[in-house]
Amino acid sequence: VEKGKELGHGDSAVIKTAFEEGLLKASRLSEEHKELSKKLQQAHPQLNTGETDTIALAIQNKTLTALIDGHAARVAAKLIGVKCTGSIGVLALVFSKGIISEPEAKSIFNTILKENFRISSAIALEFYDFIEKLKKRRK
Repeated sequence: VEKGKELGHGDSAVIKTAFEEGLLKASRLSEEHKELSKKLQQAHPQLNTGETDTIALAIQNKTLTALIDGHAARVAAKLIGVKCTGSIGVLALVFSKGIISEPEAKSIFNTILKENFRISSAIALEFYDFIEKLKKRRK
């Protein structure tokens, strides 16, 4: 998160907020799962260590959902039964919990888009639709 913030990544703020609110947690890999991460990287050389470590952590901690943005990593994770969400999913979560406001959520989303964050137009529309539906339910 701190490295992302230093590099000016817009999603680092929402990820940091989610950590502070206890919606996300960090942990260390066991030796056994470090080996799993290495095997995943050998099987999927297009994935980086952070991605394979995240998948291995999800398995180690029996986590319901892993935070992964990269498409190839999401595919690999799903193949072995790990559910994934990305930065946009976390942004939707912190908004739905009332941790950030609608203008903040939209501002962060727009910042992420300006950084050439690769998301489909369908995901972008889904995010804005989610914001609008939730806003109507709150009225």
